[in-house]
Amino acid sequence: MTKLENQQILEELKQLRKDVKRLNESYNRTSNAERSVTESENRYRRLIRYLTDYIYTVQVKDGEAVETYHGPGCVAVTGYQSEEYDADPDLWFSMVHNAD
Repeated sequence: MTKLENQQILEELKQLRKDVKRLNESYNRTSNAERSVTESENRYRRLIRYLTDYIYTVQVKDGEAVETYHGPGCVAVTGYQSEEYDADPDLWFSMVHNAD
């Protein structure tokens, strides 16, 4: 190999090292963000599990309930278990009195 070819290879190696370093930094940022979201979700679930109040969320898309979540306290207020709401996403709506 000529001196010029060796120099070109060295330059390419330097660039590859920079690219690998940049990719690793990007991966680490993504991994940290994903870990933060997972930890936050786990804290939320633990908090909800220990609350005695009836806490629920309803995700509405195009005017229709597509997903509901009912915390453990729902059975004390409504008489229905969380799993029953999972089986019938419209159950929460059917419990509302017609005059309300």
